[in-house]
Amino acid sequence: MFLLTPILILGDMFEKLPDLRVVGVFGIIPPLVITIAQMELYRDWWQRLLYFPAQFIVGAAIVLSNTIAVFKAFHKPNIEREFKRTPKFRIGGGQAQNWVTSRYALKIDATTFGELVLAVYALFGFIVALDRLPVLAPYMLTYAISFAVFALWNIWQNWQMTRQQQQLIAQAKK
Repeated sequence: MFLLTPILILGDMFEKLPDLRVVGVFGIIPPLVITIAQMELYRDWWQRLLYFPAQFIVGAAIVLSNTIAVFKAFHKPNIEREFKRTPKFRIGGGQAQNWVTSRYALKIDATTFGELVLAVYALFGFIVALDRLPVLAPYMLTYAISFAVFALWNIWQNWQMTRQQQQLIAQAKK
């Protein structure tokens, strides 16, 4: 739905769709279930719900990497793969391992560039929605923020990793 939203807005197609308010009501179910679960499990449930917007942003941002993983699984189902967004540090209970020197540290790849493209597309959708169908603007803005944060975070970590690796090499040469 995310990819179709700007196109549907530009083509004034939302007016031709059946009433979507019923679908919108279903959108409240996951946050409601999370709220009830937090209320049942913790006394400080309301403080824990303060983290919900960050959880929502992460959930929206992993759409691309999850989609790629699913396509890879269907394309060659017998090949074992790891989920690349999972941090893997201090494996095996050994010495503390710096994320920079870990073989699991993520490099900038096509997923990062895809997230940047989707962030720009979502920002375009946000601007279109503001002009033509403001009720969908927060939806598009959520995706724009999510994809941009994840892509820029990966780029920043890669820059940090490169910088620290260069420092380690310089120290080793001394």
